[in-house]
Amino acid sequence: MFSTQQINFLIFFLLLLPLDSSCNKPTIDLGAINHDFVLETKRIQIPGYPYTFNPSIVRWNDSYLMTFRIHDGEKQSIKPIGLIWLDKNFNIKSKPYILEIRNQKKNIFFVHENSKVAEQDPRLININNRLYMVYNNFQVGRMLIAEIHFDNDSIFLDNPEYLLYFENANPTRIEKNWVPFEYNNQLLLSYSISPHKIFLPIEGTESCTTYAYSPNNISWHWGEIRGGTPALLVDGKYLAFFHSSKCMRSNYSDGKKIHHYFMGAYTFEPHKPFNITHISPNPIICDDFYTGEDYADKTWKPLRVVFPMGFVFDDDYIWISYGKQDFECWIVKIDKNKLLNSLEPIQLVRTKLFRTKSHKKARYTR
Repeated sequence: MFSTQQINFLIFFLLLLPLDSSCNKPTIDLGAINHDFVLETKRIQIPGYPYTFNPSIVRWNDSYLMTFRIHDGEKQSIKPIGLIWLDKNFNIKSKPYILEIRNQKKNIFFVHENSKVAEQDPRLININNRLYMVYNNFQVGRMLIAEIHFDNDSIFLDNPEYLLYFENANPTRIEKNWVPFEYNNQLLLSYSISPHKIFLPIEGTESCTTYAYSPNNISWHWGEIRGGTPALLVDGKYLAFFHSSKCMRSNYSDGKKIHHYFMGAYTFEPHKPFNITHISPNPIICDDFYTGEDYADKTWKPLRVVFPMGFVFDDDYIWISYGKQDFECWIVKIDKNKLLNSLEPIQLVRTKLFRTKSHKKARYTR
């Protein structure tokens, strides 16, 4: 049997142990991953709406049309989707519009029926010179697609179609972040990136069929790879930007363990089965992504967020629209060729961790 003195010593020793073994994990210096292909950033502030986020963008009729979510400044985003026109320099050139949804079919399927949040994260895609929006409804927990129409002084969707039925549909799962892209003048949707599962929506049936499947298994140190921007054909391959998240300590969180959201790029083949070929070995980062106001009293939990939603490009540059901290809309300008040259074959992806204090590099093979 232990003596009283020994028991007291054991209790004292246990009290000194951290409750969470991750407390001893190092702080990651994300600033050390800065890339020279990130050229500049610009915030888009919408008149009359101080808190907007997660903007998608598309080139349309010699201008850019940008969608955005509107935050109410509290803990929930409950207002409708907004849209605004930008000029070629990403300056605002119109009043903001509130998206109208006409002839919305009444739905009897719900995952979170009582939620105040409905439409989320609209992505814009040009399919055979017709403009579509792909978005999710948080209450229903499913994706929707609809063509965008312009009528006098309004922008609206007419009779959007829910996508309720598809392979391995889970009735309790909230579906979101499907990646739209155009192939042979038709809309396809990447349900997942790893593996790369592609759906073809069947118009008028509220269903999708599995169109292609590529069983790649990408293990990325910075969290599960999930959809971000639409995929566009760039220099003979599809290019898109994904997001991931990881709970960790960084120089941008002052060493506190909180969720960080990251952006990366990937490419895939321009034909079935759309195999993913290259990916960012590390997150795309610049200081502007994670500095500034953190809105700690307004976000649903402590966060450092960058969330890519759309992009446009020319021969030399790429401009990505992204949300920051779930409260701001931004554009980042990237050198196209340098970005593409930075991507690695998925079989050779390596990730590096940068420790704030020692700056020693730990290499992980993924």
